[in-house]
Amino acid sequence: MADEVYQDNVYAEGSSFHSFKKVLFEMGPPYSEVVKGFMGECGFRGGYVEVVNMDPEVKQQLSKLVSVRLCPPVTGQILLDAVVDPPQPGDPSYDLFMKEKKAVLSALAQKARLTQEIFNKSPGIHCNPVQGAMYSFPRIELPPRALAAAKVPWGWAG
Repeated sequence: MADEVYQDNVYAEGSSFHSFKKVLFEMGPPYSEVVKGFMGECGFRGGYVEVVNMDPEVKQQLSKLVSVRLCPPVTGQILLDAVVDPPQPGDPSYDLFMKEKKAVLSALAQKARLTQEIFNKSPGIHCNPVQGAMYSFPRIELPPRALAAAKVPWGWAG
């Protein structure tokens, strides 16, 4: 299964989104036999899954599981329609849609850079550039005294 929800949130200069599905299909069998999740909108609890090359019996069980477990609110269902079928060039709302989309993605990229900068200013913490989405992966280096204390049973080594 692949989660491709953040395909528009790629910030690292020179980086671009690569669809798991596209790459696997280009590789051919057995890699092209995939099941793939595609789109969602965080906070609104809306999303869908595209099922490709799944055993029919497994697909039937997945459908049962999903139908009894998920029930997104109406707002999430409405929003999902807009996410999977956004305004196209020439549509009356296209320019505003693109302006708002670019503003949101730009703000997320700025927050990602800010997160990295703040981590890297903190002693003992190093964070590589956030390349996309909203995930940073800081490395925390513990001081020698903390490491020594962790090895002492039942308490602080002082």
